[in-house]
Amino acid sequence: MRFSITWKLLLLVLFIAVLAVLSMAFSMRYGFDRGLDQYQQAIEQQFNDNLITRLQTYYQENDGWQTLRGDREAWFNLMVDSYFSALPEEGNRMREEYERFQAQEAELREHRPRASKELRRRVSRRIKDQGELRRTFSNVSLYDQNKKKIEGPPRRPHEKVNFQSITVDKQIIGYLGVVERLPRRGAFERQFSAAIKKLLTVSGFVIFILTATVAYPLVRYFSARIKKITSATQRVAAGDYSIRLPETTHDELGQLTQHFNHLTTSLERSTRAQKNMLADIAHELRTPVSVIRSKIEALQDGIHPTDEKALGMLHQHISDLGNLINDVHELSLSDIGALSYEMRSENLTNILQDCIEQFRVRFEQAGLNLKQQIDEAPIMASVDRQRLQQLLNNLFSNVCRYTDAPGSVRISMRQEDQFCTIIIEDSAPGVNERQLSQLFDRFFRTDSSRNKKTGGTGLGLSICQNIAEAHNGTLSAEHSTLGGLKMCLQIPTRT
Repeated sequence: MRFSITWKLLLLVLFIAVLAVLSMAFSMRYGFDRGLDQYQQAIEQQFNDNLITRLQTYYQENDGWQTLRGDREAWFNLMVDSYFSALPEEGNRMREEYERFQAQEAELREHRPRASKELRRRVSRRIKDQGELRRTFSNVSLYDQNKKKIEGPPRRPHEKVNFQSITVDKQIIGYLGVVERLPRRGAFERQFSAAIKKLLTVSGFVIFILTATVAYPLVRYFSARIKKITSATQRVAAGDYSIRLPETTHDELGQLTQHFNHLTTSLERSTRAQKNMLADIAHELRTPVSVIRSKIEALQDGIHPTDEKALGMLHQHISDLGNLINDVHELSLSDIGALSYEMRSENLTNILQDCIEQFRVRFEQAGLNLKQQIDEAPIMASVDRQRLQQLLNNLFSNVCRYTDAPGSVRISMRQEDQFCTIIIEDSAPGVNERQLSQLFDRFFRTDSSRNKKTGGTGLGLSICQNIAEAHNGTLSAEHSTLGGLKMCLQIPTRT
């Protein structure tokens, strides 16, 4: 049987509530039992102290224990009076009741001896029916200075007796023997314990019902939010990336909803970009193939002579097509991280200067005045020299291709904190804000006619950006103060 998350959460909350109630009940029962035992021990100790004090007084008033031997009534009265004194509130009530009994018994003893004995027996039984009192009286006995019993209940051989000395003028006149016994519950204690147990049971049941009543709506609320996320996830798995969840809270589920919406937005954008890329690739391949086919058909039909010029044009178109295919292949490898990188410690200053020397003649042929702001101090970083040169060569090629002559190009390099910044600026023409934000889009060209006489494949900057990110760096574009573009490459350096 499979339980839904609603029932799992509800059962978990109820299980925790039951554990809490049981823990509370156990601790309260343990504390109650421990406190009751301590209270009983304190009463018994107070009773023993009071009885020793009254026995001292009795010994002094009667010049010994002779009158107490065999007088169970006197012994009983001493114990009752000592016990009443040990109870501050209950003892006073019991003392008053016992004094009324003594007055009634004295009057009946003179006129009706049989009724006096019956009254004494009934009141004595009522007092002894008190469990705590009966247990306390049965634990004590009076012994003389030789530890011979004077009064008290008979003892079993296995019972252990603790003797407390009774002194008068620092002389031991006897001992009070107290039997060691485990705490026992009397009728009153058992009734009180049962009442506490019943109260805890009822309280636990009420807490359980209240917890279930409060927890169920909360569990339903959270499980409903989880089910919405689950349902939306299933739709995304089926290919529907347009779904969005409402962001109504800022808790963990709210953060999960935000991440889910961010994921679907990214997937939707990636899917759209993939579709656009396929369409762009088809368009980019169709154009040179159509041109090549038309040129070949013209040659076959004799419209154009098959000379060196015609063959050169075909070779140029095939070269452009090959460059496009190579760029698409390389971009796909960089997207999936399959481009190989051999990171080594290299001097970025030397790499940049080598690339500049390779393009110095092309800059002059393009009518561009080159300005450099590069320090000779080495700047070391862990890079792939070949890939970094590919990136710089692509940026320099764009400068030569798109900058009007006469123009200028300014290349600077500096180290800032833990990064090396290479800046490449050119003169007019520039781009507008919309074009600036699309420079790194695949197959984007600034001329709307998509004419390849001035434009490349439209994949170069995307490849450059991937190479920069593979080096844990960044490549960004800004407006240049020279009137054209400002490309900023940042690469982390080695300290």
